[in-house]
Amino acid sequence: MPDFYFYDQLKNHVAAGRLKIIAIIAPARTGSTFVMNALAHSPSVHDFLNQPFHLTYTHPYTPPDNREEIAYQRIWNTYQQAREEHNGTPITLVIKCMARNLGIGERLFRLLDIADSIVLLVRNPYLSIDSLLRTQVATIEEMPEASQHDLNEYAVQKGIAKNSDSGEQWLALKQRILATKEYNRIDDLLIETMAFIELNKYEGDMVTEYQRRLDNHDEYTSLAEIEAIAWTGWDNMAVIAKQHLEKMHSFSIIDSTILRCMPEPILRSLSEDMQISYSPEMAFDWQPRKVTDDEIIQSTWMKHCYETVASSSGIKPPKESPIAPDLFPEVFQKHLKRTAYPAYVALLHSSHTIRPRGHEEIQTLLDTAVTKEGTSLREVDPIFSEALLTSERKETMQ
Repeated sequence: MPDFYFYDQLKNHVAAGRLKIIAIIAPARTGSTFVMNALAHSPSVHDFLNQPFHLTYTHPYTPPDNREEIAYQRIWNTYQQAREEHNGTPITLVIKCMARNLGIGERLFRLLDIADSIVLLVRNPYLSIDSLLRTQVATIEEMPEASQHDLNEYAVQKGIAKNSDSGEQWLALKQRILATKEYNRIDDLLIETMAFIELNKYEGDMVTEYQRRLDNHDEYTSLAEIEAIAWTGWDNMAVIAKQHLEKMHSFSIIDSTILRCMPEPILRSLSEDMQISYSPEMAFDWQPRKVTDDEIIQSTWMKHCYETVASSSGIKPPKESPIAPDLFPEVFQKHLKRTAYPAYVALLHSSHTIRPRGHEEIQTLLDTAVTKEGTSLREVDPIFSEALLTSERKETMQ
């Protein structure tokens, strides 16, 4: 039986009313860091912690005896520091957890058991997975799995050049993909580097679950494919949506696209749900803060994930447009169609989702200008618009 000393300590302090935990659970690239930062600017929040369940990735990797307990030790240390700074008064912490790091079994239930409130964060998965793949391409040279290849020779094999003498073939291929988002051109490399140790030896306690998913999904041909798509976090969100929402005693769902269009009303409603005070700083006047954990952010890949929030002063309108579905690698096309998008629509449709309701309010949101040229949200992101309208139609029929 794993040692859960720090978990038990946290649970006791939560039960005694000395600690309140607000946990954000989110798929990759959904805006979880800016939501964490927004909540951290509430006058009621004393401190925050970024990705306690993530461990720094090294190669070769030696897994710890109890990775989960290390996460709770991080939370405990943050809590103790906050108590010292605030003279032992009851403390409210915000912690951000990536769905991929939690699993869907006992680890998730333990977190739910000590969290006073849960924020499930979603975003159009055609945008979030695009962003994830783009980040992977931008920093892929750092991945030890990629270093096993001669990337210039790989680019030659992909038809970028006739030979590898110049040493710039990979750069040419990389720049092309970043410009065109033709991720399907390097699908094998993306799958290999995303199915890395973090989802294998590093996440060894999840491999059995991944194997079960492989056995039950004829559309996937290898464990590497399952591990690669698991990294998006949407498979875990799908299971949460189907099986575990009723186990969450207090939770809210927010969509980062809606939040970015109407930050003040969404954050006011979320603050009310979380029973914390709202402040305009949460949306519009961020002060320079440490929004990342130095133990975690040790690579260009991770720094790339956080650079937007780290350099921003508030929430900005959504301007990203979905790419053509066939530009995704085939395994991600299947994942989007069969898992990620249905889970997204289900969560968007939930009665716990903070969003406009009713035809006029929804139309007003979709008509919001999100670019300097005045382009509306419905034009910029038609997939999100359809998902929201689908929810409206379902509500009208009920």
